[in-house]
Amino acid sequence: MEVLPDFTFAGLPLKVHYGNNIVAKLGEVVAGVGGSRAVVITGKSIATKTDLVARVQEALGSSFAGCFDRVSAHVLESNVAEGLAFLRETGGDVLVSLGGGSPENAAEAIAMLAAEGGRLEDHQVHFEPPNRLRAPELRQPKLPIVAIPTTLSGAEIATGFSVTQESPRRKLLFRDPLTRPAVVLLDPTVAIHTPLDFFASTGLNAVDHCVEGVYSKARTPVSDALYLHAARELFEWLPRLVGRADDVEVRGRLQVGAFLAGLAHLYCRPALNHAISHHLGGTLDVPHGLAHGIPLPHTMRFNLDVAADRLATLAETLGLSARGAEPTEAAGRAIDAVADLIETLRLPARLRDVGVKEADLPQVAEDTMRDYVLSYNPKPATSADVLSILQAAW
Repeated sequence: MEVLPDFTFAGLPLKVHYGNNIVAKLGEVVAGVGGSRAVVITGKSIATKTDLVARVQEALGSSFAGCFDRVSAHVLESNVAEGLAFLRETGGDVLVSLGGGSPENAAEAIAMLAAEGGRLEDHQVHFEPPNRLRAPELRQPKLPIVAIPTTLSGAEIATGFSVTQESPRRKLLFRDPLTRPAVVLLDPTVAIHTPLDFFASTGLNAVDHCVEGVYSKARTPVSDALYLHAARELFEWLPRLVGRADDVEVRGRLQVGAFLAGLAHLYCRPALNHAISHHLGGTLDVPHGLAHGIPLPHTMRFNLDVAADRLATLAETLGLSARGAEPTEAAGRAIDAVADLIETLRLPARLRDVGVKEADLPQVAEDTMRDYVLSYNPKPATSADVLSILQAAW
């Protein structure tokens, strides 16, 4: 019989609004968190290829202080420095992140530095294998953030965030619960502007949350309930994206599923595949969702011998096996379902297909060993193990 883990549950000081054109309420939302000068944080694509910044500005009215639109994929250190300078120049007292994980991570990093001072490196989390974690205490009050996500990354609810150091290029990881958004606006009419293939790929990030959450050493009954329901939603609605770029209902259902997967993260911790994805993205610039999705079936196979029961529960939830089925066989169906989903979405399934060179893999494996979420994997992993996973995914 499985032993129930000890856990603590606490409510969140977080408000979520969902609905078509809910972004129109942004002005009153900003006022509700005490803001009067809102700085929008976003990327060039949203700023130049959509009308979203104009919609946000209209909703903010006189509380619009300006838009910083120079956030790159994987959030560069220089983006944060420039964004912080822009915040100070405009006298902003609230941040509005508009976009996927990168604008949200940038907003959190800017809020952290604005309050704590110093350099980014001063505040990063350090991991010393096998399980020692050193995280600085970041206690200064932070500017409120209102998040308007356009993808399925779940960054708007995460307790941690990352920034890419440019020289040497590596991913810096941070944990500051005080930077978590005060309000999240889930608006399908905003998400519809994200190109279909990219939107679908970010869904693999949410799927990874669910898979690793199910077998993480840090899982709890609360996270189980959220992850399993989120997985059911994601596996049902992601395939419906195919050929339906303008379907607002599908986008909305997926936004909620991804949010639930992100919410579960607050009561759990991810594991090995997240560690790998951090460095595929940060070091090699692999798009975020694909950095999670491509290695995931291979990481699941690596964990199969210790996580078959948990993956069998996932398979049962997804309707892939009956209750009480032989665990290893049922777990195999869950692994196949992830691989099949990637194929159904017509997304790359190999690292070589997204520009990764085989010669790059040893460095990613080495970097992964310094990632703190590694300690939550259900079994230990060496750099050789990680390299084998990467080679299988290549």
